[in-house]
Amino acid sequence: MRLTRLRLLAGLVALAGLLAGCVQGADPDLEGTTTTIIAVRHGDRNNSLEDRLNEKGRARAQALAAALKGTRIDAIYIPDTQRNRETAAPLAAARGLEPRVVPTTNLAGTLLSGNAGKTVLWIGNKPNLSALWTSLKAKDPPPLDYGDLFIVQVEGRTATRVRRRHFGD
Repeated sequence: MRLTRLRLLAGLVALAGLLAGCVQGADPDLEGTTTTIIAVRHGDRNNSLEDRLNEKGRARAQALAAALKGTRIDAIYIPDTQRNRETAAPLAAARGLEPRVVPTTNLAGTLLSGNAGKTVLWIGNKPNLSALWTSLKAKDPPPLDYGDLFIVQVEGRTATRVRRRHFGD
């Protein structure tokens, strides 16, 4: 009987620790640290059913690499789609970085975790860019148009400054 109670207590302590780590803003590594997230939408495509970039999208992917020349990029993150891979390819090749395919659930947590004080690039799609914006409590609309390039300063888990730029045609 006593052993069962000890196991139950140990299980409850482990569960409490797990839940504490899930609380928004509970990451002590992010407190007082500025992380930069550069957010862009993938390059142009012909229609919403196509997963590959068109000629203009391939040119825009090249323009992204040129637009970020001289900007520190510690990591490139993308969802698991071909158009996002193609958009990331020129910059990744120029920087010797391998784009990291990540799930789009809890995107802000994924981009911020392990990247405190760093600069990361997210090449997203309309739904996950909107969700990221909401999670970061960023003001004004997210970068949903082709060629939008928004540089977001994040303190802890909240956007404190957004610089809006554009690249490509």
